[in-house]
Amino acid sequence: MESIRVLIVEEFPLFRLGLRSLLRGVGGISVIAEAGAALQVRDLVEALVPDVLLVDIDSLSREEVDLVAAAARDFPGTKCLALSSGAEREQMCRAVFPDSVTILSKHATEAELELAVRLASAGRRYDARTAWGRPPAADPPAEDRPIRTQAHGARPTDGAAHDPLTLRQREILVLIARGVPNKGIASRLGISIKTVETHRLQLMKRLDIHDTAGLVCYAIRKRMIDPTS
Repeated sequence: MESIRVLIVEEFPLFRLGLRSLLRGVGGISVIAEAGAALQVRDLVEALVPDVLLVDIDSLSREEVDLVAAAARDFPGTKCLALSSGAEREQMCRAVFPDSVTILSKHATEAELELAVRLASAGRRYDARTAWGRPPAADPPAEDRPIRTQAHGARPTDGAAHDPLTLRQREILVLIARGVPNKGIASRLGISIKTVETHRLQLMKRLDIHDTAGLVCYAIRKRMIDPTS
């Protein structure tokens, strides 16, 4: 499978470095270029045809946002993922960018950034309210919901018969993927926080995964949670 090709648009070099470092550590995602100015975007998109245009709209003026939005409209094969820290900027972004634009809060986690990039490349919008299988506000919180070890309606994966995880480990992995903290997992399963931490370490060792973002993506790949339901 080819990597998702990402073009980063960020005015400040230090922030560009941070985004590049985060994404280059993720399998299946490749940062192919960076733009420090909006004037560069059209030429880079036309020449490189990235899958995802990752743009920090907080660092751009309104005129620069218009330039980037125009490039996104003219090259619909490149999906736009906009980073924003405020409602005003978000509203402006929705007004000028194509309807397919995804807006991600700068309060998002590494795992959420990765998932948003993957969804954007597939032409889907990321929604923080549902992306980790979290219910609407009127429904019970994740800690109180029944645990499914496979997303509803999903077909078993080929490796289901050779699952490397115990039932308890799968339960904990599902809760981690839903964003439940260690304390919440411990309360939900009736075990100590120390036991949760031990299971988390064992999960990482058994799966050869070294961070929470990797665990979340594993759960998505194995259809233990549904990122779009």
